[in-house]
Amino acid sequence: MKRPLRLTLAPAAALLPLALLACGTGQAAAADRAGLEARAEAIRTTTDSVYVTSMPGFVPAVMSVSDDGNGGFQEAYADLHGSVVQLRVEYGTVTDANCPQGGINGFGDGMTTCERDGAAWYRTTSDAHEYALNLDGRVLRINSSLKEADRATLRAAVRCAHLADDRELDETLPPLRDHQGPTERGDLPPGDSAPDNRPPEGMG
Repeated sequence: MKRPLRLTLAPAAALLPLALLACGTGQAAAADRAGLEARAEAIRTTTDSVYVTSMPGFVPAVMSVSDDGNGGFQEAYADLHGSVVQLRVEYGTVTDANCPQGGINGFGDGMTTCERDGAAWYRTTSDAHEYALNLDGRVLRINSSLKEADRATLRAAVRCAHLADDRELDETLPPLRDHQGPTERGDLPPGDSAPDNRPPEGMG
C-alpha cells in the first residue's frame, strides 16, 4: 500500500552536535484539554506519551498515529519519495546492558550494535538504524531502514523531539468518532450472530 507523502527529502547535512541543531516550533493555541485527553484515550494512550518532532523533508504521515500496543505512542513521518521514519514512545528504559537486545521496529537480522551519542544511543542492524533516548520512564525511539534516512536525519529528529503541546496534540491525535463502540451491521440477524448448530426439532 502506498504511503501518504507530501514533501521532498532535503540532502542531509553533516553530523552536528545536538546543541547546534535547530528545530521548528509553533505557538500553542487554546484547546479543550479534556477533549484532547479523550482523543488520546480513544487510541489507548495518554497525552504525556505523545511526542512530536521535525526533520528536513519529512511530514507526519496521514492516519499513521496509534498506540504502541502497550499504552505508548507511535507515528510515521514520510517524504515525497516514499521514505519513512518512525517515531515511537514506549514504556521502559534503555541501558548499556539491554541496548544491543532486540531488533529495530521489525527490521534487522538479530545482530544489533550500540553506540552512545550524548544522552542517546545509536543502534544499528544490517538494514536499519535508530536513535533511542530515555525520557521519564519511557523510551523515545526514532528509526528507519538504512536506505530511507541517514544518521544525521535521525539525529536531528531525536534532537527536535518534544512532548506535544495542546496545539500539537490537536493536530496529531485522530478526532473522536461519533460512535466509539463496535460498528453495528444491518446484514446480521438479531442475537450474537453465532451459527445456530442445534439440530432441527425431532432430530437428535
